[in-house]
Amino acid sequence: MRPDTISNKCVIAEEIAIEGNVTSQGDLLVRGKITGNINSKDIAIDRGGEVSGDVNGNEVVVKGQVQGNIFGTRVSINAGGVVFGDITSEALAIERGASFVGAAHPTAPMQLSADYIRTKLVERAPKLRKSD
Repeated sequence: MRPDTISNKCVIAEEIAIEGNVTSQGDLLVRGKITGNINSKDIAIDRGGEVSGDVNGNEVVVKGQVQGNIFGTRVSINAGGVVFGDITSEALAIERGASFVGAAHPTAPMQLSADYIRTKLVERAPKLRKSD
């Protein structure tokens, strides 16, 4: 998701500072500052944008700064983006030049894939015989 391609978007402009939670049914582009949690469909924190709070959306792209946890189906931290907090997501991409200080937690689809792989490895592992 590129910030300039978000459809039906709400833009928090550079000169805007919000203290409080932000909820949107559409997409959100943050170029200003938000101190509070964000709940939206797709979220882009653009260069110069700052969020101090948790971010919850379908696709989350960080080019600015987030100090808080991120929950999303797909999360990308682009070059120049900074995240101080944990990320819970099915898919996580971190570009060279991005900063991430926190822990990554996979959501159910990735966990199921890991469980499936682990199960298949156990099924195919040679059976060990006990010696008498």
